[in-house]
Amino acid sequence: MRREFLSKPARKNFIMGMRAVSGYFLFWVGFFVFFRGLFLLYHHSLSIRLSAEQILGTFYHGLKMDVSFSSYLTMMALVLLFLSIILPSKLIEKALTVFTLLFLAVISIISVADLELFKEWGFRFDATPLLYLNTPSEMVASVSASPYLLLIAGIVLTFLGGFKLYGSLVRPLFSRLVPATWWQGMLYLLVAGAMIIPIRGGLQLAPMNQSVAFFSENDFANQAAINVPWNFFWSIGKQLYSRKNPYQYMAQSEAVELVDEFYRSGTKNPVSLLSVDKPNVIIILWESLTAKVVPALDGTYSGVVPEFDTLIKEGILFRNFYANGNRSDKGIIAVLSGYPAQPKRSIVKIPVKSSKLPVLTKEFNDQGYFTGYFHGGELAFANMKSYLVNADFNSLVGKDSFRKKDMNSKWGAHDHILLEKAFHDISTQTEPFFNVIFTLSSHEPFDIPVAPRFPGPDLESQYKSSLHYTDQSIGTFIREAKKAPWYPNTLIIIMADHGHRLLGDAPRYDKVRFHIPMLWLGGALSVTDTLITQTCSQTDLAKTLLSQLKMDSREFNWSRDIFNQSDSQGVFYIYNEGIGYLSDNKYLVYDHPSNQLLIKSEQVTTRDINLAKSHLQLSYQDYLNK
Repeated sequence: MRREFLSKPARKNFIMGMRAVSGYFLFWVGFFVFFRGLFLLYHHSLSIRLSAEQILGTFYHGLKMDVSFSSYLTMMALVLLFLSIILPSKLIEKALTVFTLLFLAVISIISVADLELFKEWGFRFDATPLLYLNTPSEMVASVSASPYLLLIAGIVLTFLGGFKLYGSLVRPLFSRLVPATWWQGMLYLLVAGAMIIPIRGGLQLAPMNQSVAFFSENDFANQAAINVPWNFFWSIGKQLYSRKNPYQYMAQSEAVELVDEFYRSGTKNPVSLLSVDKPNVIIILWESLTAKVVPALDGTYSGVVPEFDTLIKEGILFRNFYANGNRSDKGIIAVLSGYPAQPKRSIVKIPVKSSKLPVLTKEFNDQGYFTGYFHGGELAFANMKSYLVNADFNSLVGKDSFRKKDMNSKWGAHDHILLEKAFHDISTQTEPFFNVIFTLSSHEPFDIPVAPRFPGPDLESQYKSSLHYTDQSIGTFIREAKKAPWYPNTLIIIMADHGHRLLGDAPRYDKVRFHIPMLWLGGALSVTDTLITQTCSQTDLAKTLLSQLKMDSREFNWSRDIFNQSDSQGVFYIYNEGIGYLSDNKYLVYDHPSNQLLIKSEQVTTRDINLAKSHLQLSYQDYLNK
């Protein structure tokens, strides 16, 4: 068997097979590049507004998605070559031809239809049309002005052109092959397995998603970079689900009445806590920081974040502040858009929906602020980059902004590196500015570049040490900031993106998991050493901050002003399949699958239960409607 594998004919056949596979791969990549050019040409009125750099960028940044989907298709060719061990070569060739014909037809239909649907809907073809198959009249009406004959001709021509190209350039490569030996077959199978790497976009933590195509402040350029077939098949898994709201508990009118009353703003003017009319604002989102490590918040783990503990006397601490969800992608939406989380799903993962959210950045942009976002890792993680680009940040700093030697953690650049860069860049910005700094070192696996403060192999010790390291990094940032000329005019808000399961054994739905710190600091504050006891949430930051700055907050319908005493008190948080609601003296957790209250304090009334259900019902419906 070894001699057969090393024989000259066997090597020649394997090399020819890999040449055929390479040709097949390049055929698909070229097909997708052609369609991107056709898309730009079809929408020439928008394309002419792009610079040459942006046009080239659509091809460059879209290539990764092209390669990903081409790798999916090429994997099938490799599997068929493996099967040539036991099947005739001619049968393998015919099977690959049928497979190619099928996908040429599907891709031609999707890509040509996308040309016109983009004009109507403003986003690339995905699973959305399939959601309207049960209402064909409405679907047809939405594209009633489309040039059907031109589109049909386009589908036929691209399909025939693609098949002609395949038949003349690629198919002959496979027709020359002879059946593979077992050794050759196993090599084909090994190469097929390796295709997972280009399919997921590389070896990085974040798998392939639309964010890899987002590179410009121009939305059309970003949309043009998206590979439409990849987007379509991906969205089937992410977006194609029943549009029926599973959390339908009561009549819509009843639910609206309860939720509207909760979010209705009072007329009492909130107290101003700022000494500056138009202050700079820096939000530091601290990965996985929990109230359990802050003694001032009744945390039982002292000495973990001593810098934070010391800073409390210099600012305003929020005693009863809660995360809206349990993931970073949900936390950042709650903070920047004042938008509630959804059970099992995250709106940031569907750019078509997240792009419709209000964002603090845009409000600050309108007021002449410079806006920036800093993160030491992959901006594309959990599809956040699409949200950040649509948020119109003037500057986005991710892992590509750091030197290779500084990418020394599993997630990217460690927090002290991130904060050093943030301080340097912020100090060069024009005032006023609005910046968001999102840390990462206190995320699993809790690797840090210093000796652990809490030695030990257990996860809790590692977690505490990572928090202590980030605490030191933030403390250094604050000390340096105090020396900067911009500090007297600056409000710094330190808060967590979400809590953490470690340090205690509270169940996943318990409020302890969602209790997080929020601390306001900076020279722009008119008060210090102050404790705010109102029960509040991440979603409340948007309206509260904008109110303090006397800026328009009307778009943030799911947010409340913490300092307006006439506004309702209480918060909601979401876990996998249920909702928690708590106020100063009430607490309940409703579990949807079991249709029961997992937690219920004595003061909870039927109205409170219905309010929690109404919030889940309406917020999820709002998510579906976007």
